[in-house]
Amino acid sequence: MDLAVLGTMTTLLIAAVAAYFAFLQARSAAKPRIVISLLDSRAFSPGEEVRLTVNLRNRPYLYAAPTARNVCAFVNVDPIITPLTLRFGSALSNVDAQVKVGKNNSRYLQATGIMLLPGQSESLELHAKMPTIEGRYRFWLDVLADEGANATFRTRLEVRG
Repeated sequence: MDLAVLGTMTTLLIAAVAAYFAFLQARSAAKPRIVISLLDSRAFSPGEEVRLTVNLRNRPYLYAAPTARNVCAFVNVDPIITPLTLRFGSALSNVDAQVKVGKNNSRYLQATGIMLLPGQSESLELHAKMPTIEGRYRFWLDVLADEGANATFRTRLEVRG
């Protein structure tokens, strides 16, 4: 065998091994990717009691499928909106009714201890009372997981007569 051919084959082998190790590193370092979507309408009547359903989904990558453990979701609303309860978990059996004051005087409820396997989703159901004053009010979620994954979803809820 010619030395030039042998050198080329050696170079290709080293490049293939390096690419394989790079792939393994990328796969093991992948953080979960949590996608947030609001499933309900964003327009409501003044003073209406509403249910907002939010879906959290762990969307795997092409090269990796990490699990999101101990996911914590903070469901925030403008202070003029009255959050009542947040339901989550299997069959929406877990309930948080302890409204807390957050940043910019917002009101929030919290869902904790959620585990999302790759491709799985979890529903959160916020029950709230809309204000009697027409307007567009902030609604947002901040989601964190033990693996360092985080996601934010922001929108406006419209109250009109």
